[in-house]
Amino acid sequence: MENEKPLAIINPPTIKRYFFTILSLILSVLLLYEGFAIYFASGERLGFILVGLLLSGLTYLFYFNTGKALILYHDRMVSTDGELLFELHNISSIENGLFSFKPSNGVLFHLKEPMPSKWKLGLWWRIGKRVGIGGCTQKSSINLAVEIIKTNSNTDL
Repeated sequence: MENEKPLAIINPPTIKRYFFTILSLILSVLLLYEGFAIYFASGERLGFILVGLLLSGLTYLFYFNTGKALILYHDRMVSTDGELLFELHNISSIENGLFSFKPSNGVLFHLKEPMPSKWKLGLWWRIGKRVGIGGCTQKSSINLAVEIIKTNSNTDL
């Protein structure tokens, strides 16, 4: 399996990753500044501080999760950190239409058998029988992976 050639790689663009990380950091710093420097009632100060800390934690998760790529092999899709997203024989349908419920710039896979829930902020999530890929990804690379899955599939997806 180590010598297997990937069919497609979904890699978040570096510029998009840095742009949204810096934007989130600026917002979290502004919220923390408002919480510590401006004199509000204690409840409002605590709210600003908690939201600022939460946003900085989410920014940390976003930055390190979008540093990874998703790799499509002939039988499965995995992350570069070794996490199995799904096996291709487990796909029952694919949603990537304009008005479907899916991540931005992404696609939603419906699976036949449920898998454990997992969330990688900005890259992919999995809840039960649904796997959403998107967020900080390029639409073209996701469309390429979907077309490869559809052409290699034995059933109509």
